[in-house]
Amino acid sequence: MDFFDDEATGPIDAPPPPRRRSSNRRRNRILRLALGIAVVFVVLVLLIFWGRSCQHNKKVDSYRSYMDAVATAIDDSNSLGKSLKKIVDDPTKYDNTELKTQLQGLVTQQDEIATRVDRLDHPGTLDDEAAVLTAAMEVRARGFELFRKAITVTLGGKKQVKASSIAALEGYLTGPDAYYQSRFYMQARNAMKDDGVDGVNVPTSTWYLTSDLLDKDSVQLMLDRLQTSSKTAGIHGVSLSGVTVQPSGTELVRDKSVPVQASPDLSFNVTVENQGNVDEQNVPVAVTLQLPGGDKLTQNASIAAIAAGQKQTVEVSGFNIPTDALSKTSILTVKAGPVPQEKVLENNSATYKFLLQLK
Repeated sequence: MDFFDDEATGPIDAPPPPRRRSSNRRRNRILRLALGIAVVFVVLVLLIFWGRSCQHNKKVDSYRSYMDAVATAIDDSNSLGKSLKKIVDDPTKYDNTELKTQLQGLVTQQDEIATRVDRLDHPGTLDDEAAVLTAAMEVRARGFELFRKAITVTLGGKKQVKASSIAALEGYLTGPDAYYQSRFYMQARNAMKDDGVDGVNVPTSTWYLTSDLLDKDSVQLMLDRLQTSSKTAGIHGVSLSGVTVQPSGTELVRDKSVPVQASPDLSFNVTVENQGNVDEQNVPVAVTLQLPGGDKLTQNASIAAIAAGQKQTVEVSGFNIPTDALSKTSILTVKAGPVPQEKVLENNSATYKFLLQLK
């Protein structure tokens, strides 16, 4: 046997064992699973932080939105106070009607502010503070209304309003600021701090506290101007426009005797003209009939209202004229007014003569 035969017939080596591929695949799956879990965990953590951040930002926005609205309401109310101060300093910039309109406008706008703050969407942690703000604005609205009423009475000229009474109304205007500062300002700041909110400003409200808006001396000067200015106090005055005898409809003429048909229902229609620029109320009219024998019969009446520049007529009756006055001259004296603050009285009265006669 040669060398090649021996080599061919010798023992044959066994092949190497196969690689353990299944173990590697398992290990890879575990690694991928762990990596996936880690990624999911990181994503969840990020989502949680994002959600908390969004929730916090939403909370901050809620406080900021509310405080911005509060600041706007305070600024608007302060603007009304500044407008009122201009009126107190110089009410003669307006005439009677314009001044009343301006004051009513202040009342209406302050009422709107009170309604607006009451409807604001505020964070739940500020329920008490929101109620304080609403109450403060309502009190101020009441102050504007009382001021308007006092000035309206003054412009009417029938009642003197004391400066001290108007000055006392200042508490309605300044009180809300003091109430806000003591019951809203710090409480709101503390509530936000406890709620983890910073960077949101709580507005202050102090303008009325420092304005001396209704200082007694300033109010007295305002009243003096109101009562002496023709623009605000107005020009008051009425005049006797004419007299007509009823039921005949005969118009009496001054300084002339006019024949008048006798009647048991004799009365006098008195026409009065408002020559001022202010409406007049309850204008008195007095009619005195002097009979031929010297006896006097007097009746009084009143005209409820006469607009500026207009005329109104009132019937004055109730005269019991005796038969012996027939065919004789009687004298009728008629007086209209005066109205409060009227200065010119020469045209308020007149005397007429008439001759009562049968048909």
